[in-house]
Amino acid sequence: MQAKFVLLFSINITINNNVMTKNKEYSSKSNLISTTDTQSYIISANKDFCDVAKFSLDELKGQPHNLVRHEDMPKQVFKQLWEYLHNGKSWMGLVKNNCKGGDEHYWVSAFVTPIQDQDGKTIEYQSVRMQPNDEQLKRAELLYAKLKKNKKISLFRLQWHVVSVFLWSLMFLLSMVAAIYSMSFIEGMGCLLSAIGIGTAIAQRKRFGALRKASRDIYQNELMEKVYSGHLDDYSQVEQALQMKNSEVRAISARSFESVSAINIEAKKDAAELMAVNQDLSNQHLNTETMAAAIEELTHSLSDVSSGASKVSELSSDALVLSQDGMRKISETEENIISLNNELKDAEKIIIDLARNSEDMTKILDVIIGISEQINLLALNAAIEAARAGEAGRGFAVVADEVRGLALKTKQSTHEINLMINNLTQSSNKAVEIVSSGGSLSELCLASSKDTTHALEGITKAIQDVSSRALEISGFVSEQVLVTNEVSLNIVDIRDNSNRSMQRSDNMVARSESLSVSTESLKMLMKQFLN
Repeated sequence: MQAKFVLLFSINITINNNVMTKNKEYSSKSNLISTTDTQSYIISANKDFCDVAKFSLDELKGQPHNLVRHEDMPKQVFKQLWEYLHNGKSWMGLVKNNCKGGDEHYWVSAFVTPIQDQDGKTIEYQSVRMQPNDEQLKRAELLYAKLKKNKKISLFRLQWHVVSVFLWSLMFLLSMVAAIYSMSFIEGMGCLLSAIGIGTAIAQRKRFGALRKASRDIYQNELMEKVYSGHLDDYSQVEQALQMKNSEVRAISARSFESVSAINIEAKKDAAELMAVNQDLSNQHLNTETMAAAIEELTHSLSDVSSGASKVSELSSDALVLSQDGMRKISETEENIISLNNELKDAEKIIIDLARNSEDMTKILDVIIGISEQINLLALNAAIEAARAGEAGRGFAVVADEVRGLALKTKQSTHEINLMINNLTQSSNKAVEIVSSGGSLSELCLASSKDTTHALEGITKAIQDVSSRALEISGFVSEQVLVTNEVSLNIVDIRDNSNRSMQRSDNMVARSESLSVSTESLKMLMKQFLN
């Protein structure tokens, strides 16, 4: 008994591997959406897909889509899928997928659409999946198991309109036979009604044929028609077309819901960002107001500095004029001192010559004094001789007395002259000393005036430099004033732009909030369609 159970268990594992996995249940409101490139590598997957498949988005991105393929799925189904997609058509069908880990599986009703660019070239494939009902799931399991075993599936289509015409025709023939044999009114009416039924059935067939053609244009897939409806007849074709349109609408709604949800999230983020930007703009507005006031104060300060620099330049110019005038006067003083020094030197020479002449005069006076003394001696001797001569020498004695008197007077005069010459010599010597001292002082004055001239030249050069720097500073400050005025104007523009930006930001915040509300309303509306 135990060996038989083990044998049956291993046979079940080999034949139908799904007995080892559990069917994962998920909400009928879930929409599993993914996109792949033309080589079937996953580009994106929504949250529902990741939650049901138990894969993270990072684990799915860039992976081949057969990562979730269940081995119970027959190759014929995927072959049919790719034939539709390569022909640019959408495909709808039931698919069994694996969850991560392989311990669970899940069934989906998949609607796969090729996404084409403006030139009609397929650029990606979009799959929107929803939960199938239990009957569809059971039919799919049975049919897919047969396909997996390569068993033939009957796809005979029962045409009810043909059956209807046949039955009405049969009834008409029977009514005709009965009417011929019995010639009864009832059989005649039955024959008439049968004829009307045949005509109605033929007319209905024509109308239903157009409906069938329209439904085939929407979607024609006998295998999936049998999976979805459990039938293969005229009505199941229309039913499948309606199911296809319903899936298409749901796919569009689901994808739109995902997009609107993303837009709604981004709109809320944008609203928050715009609020932050609005706050930043408000702070920027306050900063520009403060900066504008500071620049205005700086402009006034620079204007004051420019005025001060101009005044310094004017004062420097006045000081330069005074300095140059002082240099001219000092130059004139130097020339006068030089002239005075030369005149003092000439006076010194004259006084020295005068002193020398005084000495010569002293020598001459000494000679005169010597002569007067000799004359006095001669007069004395003459007087003595006249006295010896007596009366005869009386006249000569008078003359001798006169001569001696003149000699004495001459001696006295020469003595006085000598005193005067001595005084003159002393005065000349003092004058020489004074003149020499004056010459030294004039030389000192000349040296001092030259030093003063050099100092004034340095002061003049410094004043010129100050004046030049003041002019440069005034020019620089004037340029700075112009620049600050431009900066002030630019800041005013920035402030005005900031005000406008704040207004626009307020408008954008309002629009963003309105967009968020609108997308939220649109989400709710699409959710109603999806439900």
